[in-house]
Amino acid sequence: MINPPLPPREAERLATLHNLNLGDTVAEERFDRITRLAQRLFEVGDLLASQAQSKGLEFATFVHPAVPTQLRGDAGRLRQVLMNLASNAIKFTRQGGVVVQANLQSVTATEATILFSVSDTGIGIAPEEQKKLFQSFSQVDASVTREYGGTGLSLAISRRLVEMMGGEIGVNTVEGQGSRFWFTAHFDQQRQAVPAASSLRGDLMGLQLLVVDDNATSRRLVHGQANAWGMQVEAAASGEQALFVLRQAAAQGQPYHVAILDLQMPETDSITLGQQIKADSTLAQAQLIGMTCLDRGAQQVLAQGFSACLAKPVKPSRLLNCLVTVVSTLSAGGDHSGTDCGLPDRPSLSPSSTRPPHRHDTLQA
Repeated sequence: MINPPLPPREAERLATLHNLNLGDTVAEERFDRITRLAQRLFEVGDLLASQAQSKGLEFATFVHPAVPTQLRGDAGRLRQVLMNLASNAIKFTRQGGVVVQANLQSVTATEATILFSVSDTGIGIAPEEQKKLFQSFSQVDASVTREYGGTGLSLAISRRLVEMMGGEIGVNTVEGQGSRFWFTAHFDQQRQAVPAASSLRGDLMGLQLLVVDDNATSRRLVHGQANAWGMQVEAAASGEQALFVLRQAAAQGQPYHVAILDLQMPETDSITLGQQIKADSTLAQAQLIGMTCLDRGAQQVLAQGFSACLAKPVKPSRLLNCLVTVVSTLSAGGDHSGTDCGLPDRPSLSPSSTRPPHRHDTLQA
């Protein structure tokens, strides 16, 4: 029986895997400087966010504050593995979301091991199929392949790339509930520069922030980042809960300074919620920031009384700048006309952005 030819993309992946197997010795020598590890994750987020949002999925990225910023390692391989895993997560998830994270696993004066993970709320993988993952010439249930496409080669490629970075790769998954693919990578520590944004964080110290979002993961990520900057953060999962929290704080003489409202909550009209907050004299001093998808017009949101519009997925740098800009109007005692906190630069998905890294690729800070 003659096997049908592979689709062009899968044939290219198979050739890539073959080249990786042949080129270990030379490939091991490649080492580029990564000056901003967080930026690498958020570049992947910018590339894939619209793909996730077209399916109605949340897409979030998070880098733990303990992760060193100045590291030396293989940026090309790191990007390719993250792209492979995150693309698969989106492909196999119908509802819910995908979260890409980086956490510090271990550190010495000269080295750091980072634990990366890509979690989804997708279809999961049956126990009997899990042993086939990461194998060069195997794939999971053929019915899944027919429905979702692909042959599973990206996982085999990812395994080889992770091994070349001195790490391990694995998965925790429950069929019908989702999967968490994880991998580790080793980096050389570079001398840590003092973050330029450190002075800005002082402007946020002690201010009260309410995060309103029906998605628990999104709430947790924004909460964790703002809390690391010294803000007093609470969260609400609905408009009704948000109004209760805001009014309770105002009654105690501790009104919130800022409220971030997700504008895509299915059971809450966040624009109306914002108008309710501004119409209540005990709550009106709170500066409102609307979180919205990339394709929603910021000016439309700002025209409804919001102080700023923040694009999703939310980068820490963009969130910090947005918060500092908004709270500056509190100390100045003036009105804020509204700020578009900036849509992310949108890298194009050109063929070169999805191909495996070449040994001579370099990464600019």
